[in-house]
Amino acid sequence: MHHHPTVVKEANQLFVRFARFEFALKRSGFAKPGKKKDKLTSAYSLAPDWDTFKNTKDVKDLWDRSSAEKAVQYLIQNPAKVYMSNGAQIGLGHAPPSPTTMPVLIDMVLRVRNNLFHGDKQAAGLERDTLLLRSCLAVIDLLLDANDRVRMEYEAPSGP
Repeated sequence: MHHHPTVVKEANQLFVRFARFEFALKRSGFAKPGKKKDKLTSAYSLAPDWDTFKNTKDVKDLWDRSSAEKAVQYLIQNPAKVYMSNGAQIGLGHAPPSPTTMPVLIDMVLRVRNNLFHGDKQAAGLERDTLLLRSCLAVIDLLLDANDRVRMEYEAPSGP
């Protein structure tokens, strides 16, 4: 991702909102055992269960209502690529097929998030990076509108 102040601002917003959204998923019942296991209690950490959430009827039905929205169209027309390796070289792979369902669009949002946190931090396209981040934020808003339980947990005050 580009280091321009506009991109940094959008990236920070996505970081905060994405983390809060995943916390809301877990709090609203979309959770699964994570990878970390507590040695004393044998309890596992919780991870958000994106697969169950994105395949709920409410989320799947979002496609018909939102596929023409500007942010969704941007993600469809400008899919984020993923870093791949052939064993000898690392580079960007081909863009995945354009999404035609909400679960696939959510996978696109997850890819942008992964690229933001784990991908290349070199200067890319300022406009593209900004629009990808803004589009993902808009999709998060759509997802919040699709599920009342998740939205309530997302909007609930947090803290001790």
